[in-house]
Amino acid sequence: MFKVILVFTVFFLSFTLANANANNWLIINQDPQIMSKINEISTTVLNKGRIHVVTLNVPYAKLTEKIKKSLRVIKLEEINQYQLQLSQSGTQVETPIPWIKELTKKITADSIKNFVLKIVDQGNRSTGSLDSARAAGNELTQKMIKSYFESWGYSSNLHCYKNRKYAKECNVYAIKKAANNSKQTIIVQGHLDSVNFSKAGADDNASGTAGVLELAKQLKDIKTNINILFVANNGEEDGLVGSEAYVELLTQNGEIGNIILTINMDMIAYNSNNNFEIETNKEYEELANWIGKQAILYGELNPIITMPAWGSDHVPYLDAKVPSYLSIEEWDTHTPCYHRSCDKPDGLNYEYAAKIVRTNFSVIIQKADLEIENR
Repeated sequence: MFKVILVFTVFFLSFTLANANANNWLIINQDPQIMSKINEISTTVLNKGRIHVVTLNVPYAKLTEKIKKSLRVIKLEEINQYQLQLSQSGTQVETPIPWIKELTKKITADSIKNFVLKIVDQGNRSTGSLDSARAAGNELTQKMIKSYFESWGYSSNLHCYKNRKYAKECNVYAIKKAANNSKQTIIVQGHLDSVNFSKAGADDNASGTAGVLELAKQLKDIKTNINILFVANNGEEDGLVGSEAYVELLTQNGEIGNIILTINMDMIAYNSNNNFEIETNKEYEELANWIGKQAILYGELNPIITMPAWGSDHVPYLDAKVPSYLSIEEWDTHTPCYHRSCDKPDGLNYEYAAKIVRTNFSVIIQKADLEIENR
């Protein structure tokens, strides 16, 4: 039989009675400048992977609004992180399903690299660039992504949620309609914006947007019995602004209940050890373990399950009770150019990115009920 082995489990933390009643704060914005300020006024309780928990050395009321928005109270029992591996029991060994494996092989490193280069070449993709000049990098990227979707035969639109000086701040989305008129929908997303540098933001997050485009390209001629909604979110670097606005729209029009899964890709192209993280909340741990299995079988990756979720566009969906997960490079070894001008295409591992996209393709293949002949 097949079974999943938890290689390392819940972190066991020790605390003195003196601080047992102190609030523990999860840092939900690990921008280097924010981290420097938080480190000055806090004591680290736990720092492992994407989980960085502190206690405050100053009253919360005295913090700036920016720092307050970078922290949330966390219960220690919410925290869990472990690596998965497949083990053999008896004579049966879990192996990939051949036709799924063949489909996922269509995801190539070269294709993802090409999308990354095109996205980075648009210029400064920060939302602030929309206030600086006409035809800014963020606006050009919105238009380019919409053009890609339309070239593959999708109906694509902009979801604009904020007026800027020279252009609107918008998410870009495209819908692949289910062959059987189902209302159920899978969302595949990554954020298109970056921090305020020109022709940078390759890993964060041209790589994740490239993953969305690659999956849209691969699925364009395949019939599915679940709708696929491809979304390039904007405003992630400003505090998940675009994804929060889009979840609000889905909630208002009654469609949020039709979303059966949200797949988020953010920073998927820097790696040295083949590890990657699947991040979600405790109530979706079983889903995360299943995703981890697909990562081993079809992505040939070493998956790490991380809980709770923070800091990327899967969070608004989790808050809306939609099963969701983040695909992200291992945080302990993430790019040293995070939120820096050196986050350029030349420093990325595109085969590693392809492995993560193959993993997510295998998830879609199995969840979206594809109509494939000669399986």
